[in-house]
Amino acid sequence: MFADETASGGEGSTAFNIAGIQLEISPELYASEAHFISEMDQQISGLLEKEAADLIVFPEYTSAFFPAFMLPNRILTSEQATLDQIAAHIRNRFPAESIRDFLVSQSSRDTMDRIWGGLARKHSVAILAGSYFAAHPGSRGTELRNRSILYNHHGNAVYSQDKVYLTEFERSILGLTPGRLWEARPIEYRGHTLAVTICRDSFFPAWEERLGKVDFWIDIKANGTEYDAEQAEVFAEALPRRILDGPAEEGMTVCLTGNFLELFWEGYSSVIRESDSGNIIYLSRSDTPRDQDIIRYTLEQGP
Repeated sequence: MFADETASGGEGSTAFNIAGIQLEISPELYASEAHFISEMDQQISGLLEKEAADLIVFPEYTSAFFPAFMLPNRILTSEQATLDQIAAHIRNRFPAESIRDFLVSQSSRDTMDRIWGGLARKHSVAILAGSYFAAHPGSRGTELRNRSILYNHHGNAVYSQDKVYLTEFERSILGLTPGRLWEARPIEYRGHTLAVTICRDSFFPAWEERLGKVDFWIDIKANGTEYDAEQAEVFAEALPRRILDGPAEEGMTVCLTGNFLELFWEGYSSVIRESDSGNIIYLSRSDTPRDQDIIRYTLEQGP
């Protein structure tokens, strides 16, 4: 549970402001930890200068490329670099036999806490820090999970959740292990109940029963294909379907954009609500599915 009820705004606040950063990434963003922190610091500062926020949401995979801090910039930022070349460099330099082994060896909760906890504390704002590849002890050895962490305005990690329904890329190429649905739970905060799903998870109705009636549903997404008419239909079967079929009435999708080596992502971020007639209304939407943008929503004071 998000038990800290004294986050920015305090108990007497009349509203809870949520901002989603549709982040555009590139290999240059992950050139070093210091560079990444500086860039995110500027993003958060600019956001807060324009309008207050109690919670800032980053998309899936925002923190997944932190292991790139260990790679030479000449390889990381080369236009000719491929995943195979990166894998070969990893095998030559690190005691790892695969990309998965490298990701396990470089997975660091300390790095997450240092970067995101520090930013949350500096700006006195809660941060849902996208997701990262977390080394997790399992019955058959170390597992690698796609995990999101929520930090309160003091910089303390107060909730984490693992992706359950993995993509083929995550299973076969990255070697990830799915999380467990029963470990997820709603987040109680300042009179509101929030839910989180990580990308593909939002397609599955099992979450409706697991998370129950929530005031606001947050879906962090990294859609690794060109956004076109077909993908628009796919998006409609994610969070919009959960809103229409489940007890939640409104929510936010926050998408990753940009590219990293041979990978790229596109998608519209949005805030949606179910209308009285049973349709989806878009309360806010990013201007583009390809570049950086910010969407905002205000939850009124709960009962």
